[in-house]
Amino acid sequence: MAKLLTSDLVEEADKIFVMTEQHRQSLVDKFPNKKTELISPYDFDVADPYGGSKADYEYTFAELEEMIARRFLLDV
Repeated sequence: MAKLLTSDLVEEADKIFVMTEQHRQSLVDKFPNKKTELISPYDFDVADPYGGSKADYEYTFAELEEMIARRFLLDV
């Protein structure tokens, strides 16, 4: 479930992963920190499907699933 990001949550986090450089910059502007980085292990943006079609969301889900696996789990 989504919840509003607060300075307390940022302070408590070890790392904060975002989908786009714009998201990263907005978050760092509002809550200056060195914990925020792109989810992509290749440092490229993952398109935000907000307002898109179901297919857009499904594509983004698959892309995020692969990036999470590459970054945190197994060599995929």
